[in-house]
Amino acid sequence: MADFDIQNVIDQVSNQMISRLDTNWLTPDEYQEDCTILVEFNKIAAGMLLQDEQGIEIPGSAQPIPMDEALLTQALVLFAEGVYYAIIKCAEIGLVGDLKRNLMQNLAMEIYNQARQVVIATFGQEHTPEFQFSHEQQVDIIAKATEGYLVAYITDYERDNGPIDYQPAKERPAEPQNAAAPMEQAPQATAALPVAETPAQLPEKSHSGATSHDKYGAVALLLTTLPSAQRARILKGFTVEEKELIEYYSYPQHLEQNLDLACVEAHLKRFREIIKKTAPAAKSSVQKGIARLVESYSPEKLLSYVKDERPLVKRYLEALYVGQAGRSGKHQARQASGQLPARIEEILYKYLSKRLEPS
Repeated sequence: MADFDIQNVIDQVSNQMISRLDTNWLTPDEYQEDCTILVEFNKIAAGMLLQDEQGIEIPGSAQPIPMDEALLTQALVLFAEGVYYAIIKCAEIGLVGDLKRNLMQNLAMEIYNQARQVVIATFGQEHTPEFQFSHEQQVDIIAKATEGYLVAYITDYERDNGPIDYQPAKERPAEPQNAAAPMEQAPQATAALPVAETPAQLPEKSHSGATSHDKYGAVALLLTTLPSAQRARILKGFTVEEKELIEYYSYPQHLEQNLDLACVEAHLKRFREIIKKTAPAAKSSVQKGIARLVESYSPEKLLSYVKDERPLVKRYLEALYVGQAGRSGKHQARQASGQLPARIEEILYKYLSKRLEPS
């Protein structure tokens, strides 16, 4: 990479992200701060990537992925997408000042590590055209991970310090005009709820007590942190009228005008606990499915479907067969699950099961 102009890449990535910041949606102070965050964070991330001159190390392998211009650019673009997504989410909920800056600093390293994981998981995918992750899918993985880190940070902060004093900008439009266009195309999972009309029945304005609408406000906040498929499943449990209320309260100004935010937060915390309790079951179903394939098919047959796949995926499957005689496939799947991002693990299972068990 002797002739590689890293500063040019930093400038290009930063400028493209900045061009997506909507000056009609952000306040002047937010816009200036967000531009600075994108440029400075990209410089730091690029510097960290350049330090990996020997390549990106892969867990369990003595041979790292060689670092080159394409690999570095891919990682930096994904990192910038995650930072941009966090910036937009902070603006949506009204997270400002020192708390926002501390949040972004904490998120930056998590986003950086996630970007490296996606690079590792997609390395060499040009050899397997039937099993690839498009740029949009990679951005989707980064966005979902970033949203998870954001929710975890806010939850931990409020547990230790009490409710955050959110300060959403007054008269902010429903969503930024450029938020739906990443460097190539927006991930579908980050689409906003449709614009909602004012429901026919609203509770009397109250900032000092609970109302029957508090739970709908909490559901609206919760849905912004979940993947589209999970949002759809949750919404199925509500009537048409209730869905209208949830859409209405998806806008911060409607929450502030009509509900007691402390009561909404109490419902939200309870809903988050429910999600946390049910999440492991959803993840374990994928692990159980992969374990069943391992128990049903020989290593030669299963691995033949990924013979040209990237090293991380092959090692993930190979690890499930190690010591299989003395341990169940389910136990091995739990041990190996940390080697792949959950979303990639899910796609791998669908890919294999479709070919091994097409019926």
